[in-house]
Amino acid sequence: MKRISHWTEDKIQRFIKEGRGSGEGQNYKPWLTIQDVPSEGVTERKWGWKTKRIHHFLSQLECQVFYAFEWSDCVIDIKEQYPLNRNSTVEIAEKLNIKHPKYPNSDVTTVLTTDFVIKVADKQGYKTYARTVKMSKDLEKRRTIEKLEIERVYWENRGIDWGIITENEINKYFAKNMEYIHSSYFLPDDLQEKALCYQQDLILLINNTEGTYLELLKHFSSLMGISIEESIAIFKHLVARKKITINMFEDFSLYLPNKTIG
Repeated sequence: MKRISHWTEDKIQRFIKEGRGSGEGQNYKPWLTIQDVPSEGVTERKWGWKTKRIHHFLSQLECQVFYAFEWSDCVIDIKEQYPLNRNSTVEIAEKLNIKHPKYPNSDVTTVLTTDFVIKVADKQGYKTYARTVKMSKDLEKRRTIEKLEIERVYWENRGIDWGIITENEINKYFAKNMEYIHSSYFLPDDLQEKALCYQQDLILLINNTEGTYLELLKHFSSLMGISIEESIAIFKHLVARKKITINMFEDFSLYLPNKTIG
């Protein structure tokens, strides 16, 4: 639940008219973008594999959680910075005897947001989950817990599974590896053509040849007459597409021995 300054009721209504917090898949518009928040701290924008749109994250941890949703085969839609109905959150706060947040230096009631609302495919069809992202140290703050309780009850009233994700649930090597390969899921057209042409050869080479990944990719470049940069990009693309398997939860480097053999 993020709060930012310079909010008015007119601005909130303008956001609603713009379709903020509505839409599905590629057409979803987050309530907050990185342009809407103060510049302090880490903000991220990533092109989504599943949604084919720009996602906005207000912290590095949010981006790392997004990576986990991207990698999961079960998650089919990801909505970030999802706004909660203010009438509902105000009513919940009153019942809980909790002071509802207002925007700094104003009397404007805050539009609370949930960091992620995801759609997951299962045997019964589809299920929606709501997840809030917090650093574990913040969970020691009384005011944070009060606002989270408003959020928890909000989703409970709607029959939606809600939970909190902290840095303790994110494998640091997974986050690092996803950062390395994420932008290679989609390739420029000219490189995509080469990837389609050469991917089976690279997969066979990786699966059947010893050496470091970099040594194999240099050999591949020589065989195919392409640059080492192109070979690395195609390799990262095939890892992102799960056509070449590396252990995403261990430290990875091109200088490490190939562990894909066999």
